Amino acid sequence: MATTEQTVSTWGAEVIGKRVHPTIVQALAPFLPKPTFAAPRCPRGAEHFDYTLAGVDLVCHIEFEPGEPGDGWDKPAYPDNCTLIAAYVRDINVANLLSDKQAEQIECAFLAQREEA
Repeated sequence: MATTEQTVSTWGAEVIGKRVHPTIVQALAPFLPKPTFAAPRCPRGAEHFDYTLAGVDLVCHIEFEPGEPGDGWDKPAYPDNCTLIAAYVRDINVANLLSDKQAEQIECAFLAQREEA
């Protein structure tokens, strides 16, 4: 049998940080801040890229390395390169769940977008 005071595992009780009766949590719910499910900020040196893969909106963090032109003699030309660091669906990083082909598809779309700009 539940007591009048119990630890509630809803987000409302976590915000309050105390032992709260479930009825009180329901009453306070409209006044508590809503949880955010947004991707974290891009780390320094990475670029933000929004991409839709198979109907799923992803927020990607991509590390970009600009290419170098060759001199036509000894020094070869290197194309632009990028690496997918993270891909978020809301606040969950799903980059490790993507296949190599899907990650390459995101990277190619990022490079194509940079060439257009």
